[in-house]
Amino acid sequence: MKANDVTLALGPLVGNIANALIKEKVDNSKTIVFDDLERCSINLEDLFGAINKYVEHHGCKVIVIAHDDKLNDELTDKKEKIFGQVIKVTPDIEGAFNQFISKSKAPIAFEAIKDIIYKSFLASECKSLRILDYMINDCARLLSCIPDKLYNNKRLLSEIFVLFTALNINYRLGKLKAKEIESRNSVLYYVKKDTNADDIYDEIKENYKNHEVPLRLESDLLSNEVLIDTIVNGLYDKDKITKSIDNSRHFIKPESKGPWFTILNFDLYPTTDVDNALEELYKQFEEMQIIENGEIQHSINLLFMLSEAK
Repeated sequence: MKANDVTLALGPLVGNIANALIKEKVDNSKTIVFDDLERCSINLEDLFGAINKYVEHHGCKVIVIAHDDKLNDELTDKKEKIFGQVIKVTPDIEGAFNQFISKSKAPIAFEAIKDIIYKSFLASECKSLRILDYMINDCARLLSCIPDKLYNNKRLLSEIFVLFTALNINYRLGKLKAKEIESRNSVLYYVKKDTNADDIYDEIKENYKNHEVPLRLESDLLSNEVLIDTIVNGLYDKDKITKSIDNSRHFIKPESKGPWFTILNFDLYPTTDVDNALEELYKQFEEMQIIENGEIQHSINLLFMLSEAK
C-alpha cells in the first residue's frame, strides 16, 4: 500500500480475499494498480468484472501491468475489450546496463569485461532489468576474486565470464536448477543427453550460438562447486576461486594430470602423443588403475564426450 495509490498483487490472492477488497464505496482519487496480471489465480470473469466495475461504476483510474508474452489466449481476448489504452514498454537494456555499471563498486575494473558481460546478457535473451542489475553485482564480486594473470588474457576472461553470466542469468530466471549446475560436465549430463531428452543447456547453447557469443559450458575455469557457491549460495571465496582457476586445463602442468588432459588439449600436442594418451586411458580403465576421484570424473566425462562425438 502506497500513500497516493493502491497496488494489488494478484498472484497470491484467492477469490474470497479479492471480493473483500472490492468495496462499494471507493475513493476514486487514488489510482488502482493491478500487477502481474498473467499470474493471477482469480477467476477471469471475476477479475475483469472487478476491473470494469472500478472503471465504469466508481470512475477510478486503473492501471494493469502484465507480461504480454505470458498472457494466455483468453486473457489476450478479454484485454482488448476492457482496456481503453495499451502501452507497450520495452526495457532500455543498454542504458540500464551503463547506469548499473557506473553505480557498481568497481566501474573502472569493469572495463576489462564490460563488453563481454553485455553481449552475454543479450545472448541470454533475458529482458529483466532486475536480473541485469543482480548479474552485474555478481560479476563485480567475482571480478574481485580473479587472479591478476587473467586480466590481460581477453580469451580466458571471456570464457570465465560468459560461462558465469549464462548460468547466473538462467538460474535467476528459474530455468536452471542447482542440481543441473552440479551436473553441467558430469556423467549424469551425458547420460541424460544420450536419451535425446530436451535439455536446458541445449536452449542456452542455441541462444548464444544465434548471437555469436562463444560459450564453453564444459569450461573448468570455475568448478561446479565454485559455481554453486557463487550463483546459488552467494559465497565468493577468493582462495577457492583462485584454486579452481589454477587447477584448470589452462594453467595446470600436464605432467601432474592423467592421459585425459592430453586428449582434451589435443590441439596442443602432436597426433602421436594424443593417440598414445588414448591407448593409455583405455588401458587404465581396463586395469582399474584410476583411483583419484577427480581423475575418475575427468576420464569418464571425456569418454562420454568421445562416445557422443561418434
